[in-house]
Amino acid sequence: MWLQETPEFTFIDIDGESHSLKEMRDIPVYTQSVVVNVNSGDMIDEIASRPEVYGAGSEDLSYKIFEANIIPLFENDFSLTNIKTLLAPRL
Repeated sequence: MWLQETPEFTFIDIDGESHSLKEMRDIPVYTQSVVVNVNSGDMIDEIASRPEVYGAGSEDLSYKIFEANIIPLFENDFSLTNIKTLLAPRL
């Protein structure tokens, strides 16, 4: 299996302990989005393939929905149970 390498950087804290972290990137800001209702049991790749979002066969664009909603998704342990709407960035 091929995995993309994520660069690491190492720093030493005030106590002299060394810590390695993966390099991070900024969360993209999308200027135009559509609000999508979320129902019990929905999955983000299914939402991406809805006709009003990106259309059939567009599951590969689900990353845009993840990026646009990363904070509420993270705060809810990546569960859609308590999330009623998501933003779907326009293409």
